[in-house]
Amino acid sequence: MAYKEKHAAGFDRITVADVLKKLFEVWKPNATTETIPMERSVGRILAADVRSVNTLPVVRSSGRDGYAVRSADFANGHPDTSAWTLGADYIRADTGDDFDDAFDAVVKVENAHFDENNHFRVNDGIEVKSGLDVNGRGSQIKEGDLILAKGFPIRGYDLGSFAQGGVTEVTVVSKPKVIFIPTGNELIPAGQKPERGQNIDSNSVLVKQMLTELGADVKCTPIISDNVVDLETSLDAAVKDADIVILNGGTSKGLDDHNAEILEN
Repeated sequence: MAYKEKHAAGFDRITVADVLKKLFEVWKPNATTETIPMERSVGRILAADVRSVNTLPVVRSSGRDGYAVRSADFANGHPDTSAWTLGADYIRADTGDDFDDAFDAVVKVENAHFDENNHFRVNDGIEVKSGLDVNGRGSQIKEGDLILAKGFPIRGYDLGSFAQGGVTEVTVVSKPKVIFIPTGNELIPAGQKPERGQNIDSNSVLVKQMLTELGADVKCTPIISDNVVDLETSLDAAVKDADIVILNGGTSKGLDDHNAEILEN
C-alpha cells in the first residue's frame, strides 16, 4: 500500500491519517439534510443559514427603568414640573417596555425624584434629548439578520437567538447512520459474568458512545460468531441499511478470522 510509515521496530504500519486519506479517496459521502424543531437541534450541524423573521423591538422600547418624557419640554432647560401629572406629562417606562408615542426620551430612575410635595422632578444636570435611553426599532434584531451560518454546530444558547428571531425549525445535516458489528466466538454481552474462554464485548459500549458524541446515529448488532455465513449475512444486511459499517474483530491471522477475507471479496 502506498500510504505507509516506516517504524524503527522494522515493520511497516499504516497510520490513522493514511487510512482516512485512502478512505476519502475511494468514498465520497453525500450529505442529506432534514428539517427539525429548533428545540431538538442542539449539537446538530446547520445545513442552511438561519436568519431572523422578526424585528425587535417592533417599534422601540425603553432602555432603562425610568420615566418617559417629551424631549421638547426640555428644549430650553428643565421645565417647571410642579403641575405635571402621571399619564399626561410623563409615564413609567421600564426596561424593554413599549410606551406611548407621545414620549420620545426616558429619564432613568436614578436621574429623577419626587419632592416633598410628591411632584415629579428631573435631577439637576441631566440633559434630556430625543432618543435618550430609548432602544430603536430593530436594535435587538432585524428581519433578515443572520443568526447562525451554515456549517456551524448549534449550541444551547443559540436557541435563545432562534426564539427571538422567530425561528421554530432549522435545516440540519442528517446524522450518518453507523452500524457496529462485534464478532468473535469468545465474546459475551456486557453485564454477563464471563466463564473460562469468554471475554466481554466492551467495544460495542465504547464505540457507540464515542460515535454518538461525534454526531452519528449508531446501532450495535448482537455479537456475531466467527461463522462465514453469519458474518456475510450480517454484513450484507448492514451495508444496505447504513452509511457506515464497522466490523470489529476477525482481521488478524487466527483460524476463525474471516472478516478481512469477507471484506476483500
